[in-house]
This record gives sequence, C-alpha cells and structure tokens, in this order.
Amino acid sequence: MRTFLPALILLLTLTQASATSAEPGKTAGPPPASLAVWEGRYPLGYRGEYGSFFEDKAVKALVANSVDARWLRKVLGWTVNTPFTRSGDVLMATLCKPHDCGDHNAVIFFDMDRGSLQMCVSEFDARLQTVTHTWVGASPRRIEGGACEDTIGCYRRFRDK
Repeated sequence: MRTFLPALILLLTLTQASATSAEPGKTAGPPPASLAVWEGRYPLGYRGEYGSFFEDKAVKALVANSVDARWLRKVLGWTVNTPFTRSGDVLMATLCKPHDCGDHNAVIFFDMDRGSLQMCVSEFDARLQTVTHTWVGASPRRIEGGACEDTIGCYRRFRDK
C-alpha cells in the first residue's frame, strides 16, 4: 500500500503532463487527420445516418480550446448547413439561420493540421441597419465587410497563428 500511493500519484502527474504538453495552437488528442472522414458530410448530422460533427469525441477535445463557446452555441443554433468541402488540410462548411440565411450565416473552418476550429460569422443588425463580420477563433475580432465570402482566402488571411 505504501508503494501503491506514490506510484499512483506519479502516474497521475505524468498523465497530466502529457495531456498538457501539446504545442501552442494544438491540443492533445487523436490525430486531427482522422477527422477527414467528415469531408462530404453535413456538420450537424444527416437524417440519423450519422451524428453531429460537434458531438464527435475527437472534435470536442480539439474545439474546446479553439473557439469562444458563446459563438459556437450561437452558430450551432443555425440549423441550415452544407456538407464539408476540403481545401488541403482544411475542412469548410457553412451554417445559417433558417429563413434568414442572407442575414445570419457562418463559414466554419476545421484545420486538420493545426487541430483547430475557427469561424467567419456575418450578421445583420436590424437596429443599426449594418452587417458585421466577425472572425471567431481564440478571441473574436471584427473584420472588414465581405471577407467571409472568400472562404479559404478568408481563412488564410485571418486564422489564428
């Protein structure tokens, strides 16, 4: 018993150290490239054939440190979505608010190489009569109008470094 407790503490310490020793901008977990199976699939699932991208355990682990949770909740409430397409190591899909896609939409980018999720969100503010474009990564920031329309170009330009 005396040797068991110190051994258990050492094991827990080593496990914690390996879980937090990922490079900056990357998270510990399964290889993000394994998520390439999502290419051609809808991020919010499809008629019971498969579940949501965001419910995938590998995705949850990677997304937790990539994007502001408030923005993610908002965008996941927009239930109109397109299948993921791929450009290099980046999966992209669009989501928008039902019956209001023109005024409330987002492009989500999942970088399989970096293991991160980021988004470009466009929203019309009826009170101000303006459209705001926000890059959502580790810390959300406003970007110039129309930037979200150039999908992969937008990602390369604004992604978190």
